[in-house]
Amino acid sequence: WLKPTVAQSKTKLTVSGLKNERNGTVSFTVTNTGKKPSPFTYIKVDDEIFYCSDDYFWLNPGESKSVKVNIKDYSPQRKFTVSINSWNAKSCILLEK
Repeated sequence: WLKPTVAQSKTKLTVSGLKNERNGTVSFTVTNTGKKPSPFTYIKVDDEIFYCSDDYFWLNPGESKSVKVNIKDYSPQRKFTVSINSWNAKSCILLEK
């Protein structure tokens, strides 16, 4: 019941300062540019094992957070997509490789 209720209060996430390092580390800053809080803001890397400096966090309107994502067994030949999501915001595609 909570997720559908929160999803009705739309907000917007933006990403800046994207850095893609050769060793499989991606860093960026995510900002809630909407007028509602962004609960359960999380990172997703399709088809890869990864870990983040922070995940499933709350962003108040105007608040920013720097995040670093490390992709395990990174290889330049592998394709992956990094996105940031929230219960009440559209998914932002950060990097498609």
